[in-house]
Amino acid sequence: EPVARAVCGWLAADRDVVATAEALFVHPNTVRNRVQRFTEVTGIDPHSTFGGVDAWWLCRSWLSHQA
Repeated sequence: EPVARAVCGWLAADRDVVATAEALFVHPNTVRNRVQRFTEVTGIDPHSTFGGVDAWWLCRSWLSHQA
């Protein structure tokens, strides 16, 4: 869940690590590490345009099923 929230927040903040960290009350490096972890596990590069869309949908879907 923390990884999905970090990726969604990071994408919603236009990939602004500092803004995402402030919103999630974590260190900016934590956001960077979680985005990297997402990339390693899924093979999706959220830095690219279509990868960002795929990452956002995947994380939002996962989070909606966790609630």
